[in-house]
Amino acid sequence: MKIIDYEKVKRVGANDVLLLDGENGTKTILASDLAVALIDLLSSEDFISGLDMGVLTAAEGLPAENMLLVGTEDGNKAIPADALAKGLIALLSSEEFISGLTMADLSAINTIPATDRLLVGTNAGNKVITAANLAKSLVAALSSDDFISGLTMSELADVTTLSADNDILVGTADGNRAMTASNLAKAVVSLLSAEDFIAGVKMADIPQVSVISAADRLLVGTAAGNKAINASDAFFSMLDTFIAPEQRRMTFRGKNLGGAVTAAQKAAIRDGSFKGLFLGDYWVINNVTWRIADFDYWVNCGDTGVPPHHLVIVPDTVLYNHVMNDAHTTEGGYTGSKMRIEGLNAAKTTIAAAFGDMVLTHRENLVNSVADGRPSGCPWTDSSVEIMSEIMVYGCHHFAPTSDGTIVPGNWTISNSQLALMAVCPRFIKTRQNYWLRDVVSAAYFAFVYWDGASGYFGAASSYGVRPAFPVG
Repeated sequence: MKIIDYEKVKRVGANDVLLLDGENGTKTILASDLAVALIDLLSSEDFISGLDMGVLTAAEGLPAENMLLVGTEDGNKAIPADALAKGLIALLSSEEFISGLTMADLSAINTIPATDRLLVGTNAGNKVITAANLAKSLVAALSSDDFISGLTMSELADVTTLSADNDILVGTADGNRAMTASNLAKAVVSLLSAEDFIAGVKMADIPQVSVISAADRLLVGTAAGNKAINASDAFFSMLDTFIAPEQRRMTFRGKNLGGAVTAAQKAAIRDGSFKGLFLGDYWVINNVTWRIADFDYWVNCGDTGVPPHHLVIVPDTVLYNHVMNDAHTTEGGYTGSKMRIEGLNAAKTTIAAAFGDMVLTHRENLVNSVADGRPSGCPWTDSSVEIMSEIMVYGCHHFAPTSDGTIVPGNWTISNSQLALMAVCPRFIKTRQNYWLRDVVSAAYFAFVYWDGASGYFGAASSYGVRPAFPVG
């Protein structure tokens, strides 16, 4: 049978059996084995020249796991596409690798995310590095001069303001560091001497103010550095430092000093400096406002036992109501009145609870007898808590008898000047309450202050307010 008589095939399966006529006779061989044997008989050049590349299907992509044919010293081998790529790159020098790249053929990008990975040639071979780490490494490799000279400041966006938390680049001995704008400002100011700092401030460029509110803050250079102080505190702090103690009785402040006298306040009273205390300042103790009415009012006064440094305290309002006597009489004067004998006891208890052993006893002239409606006796008496007199409140007598050129009342007193609080701020005389004064006006009347602010007098058996004055020190 002739070859031409057989059916022709276009493909041969690996397991097809072919007839082979050789030196040892006619044999059969699998198609796959025949293909391998034929290739082995060819040199690499003969094998390659026998391939018609144009006939092969062109591939548009090459997956990493595709196997490619490679001729090696040990024969033809298959290798994955990704391993072949790595092997080829490893055979190239850096220059040859770079020269083989056509950059124009690559897609251009406008930004590089921090996590993008870039190829870097190192002494240990080609490596990848994230964009963020590459940027840091490049900056670290530059000297400060090189880094700054590489910046084109005109290309950067201008800012007109800085937020406190903005980060600013600072070159330090330990390298470039970031620092918040607020900390940088503080650090720069701390490097300046006080003279340099002030010299750098142009007062004319600062907006001018015509008024200062109590809450405004002023800059003060102290031994512990620059500090801020409220305007109201600054004013009285300067007075507290520089004025004489006597001037405090002419300077009304009206500050709440707290709910108890502190150790520092007590010491300032007792040493006569009155540091931190001004006219009209007050303590609120047990719901009563106890106000400073004068300073050293009774100093250098008395027949014996001259009182030490002290404040005169007066409550803003009456503590309660009480009669001067059970009947409309002034017999026995103020000293013999029911008010002084027992009516002030409750006030003394309240005052002792608020000020304790600070309440002082001093010597005072108090009327103890009355003749023809006029004071006739006024001996020295121990005194601590007393209701006030017309002179202490008004600065003069209004209804209390005085000399008429014939009769001279026995009305000596060391409380012969108006309390500073009443002189500087007369509103503290007028409380919208009736309250007693200790002056004898007639055989039946004592002086008192009307609720409407008028000076007056009334029958001794009437019940009116008790508003005492007393020294503390």
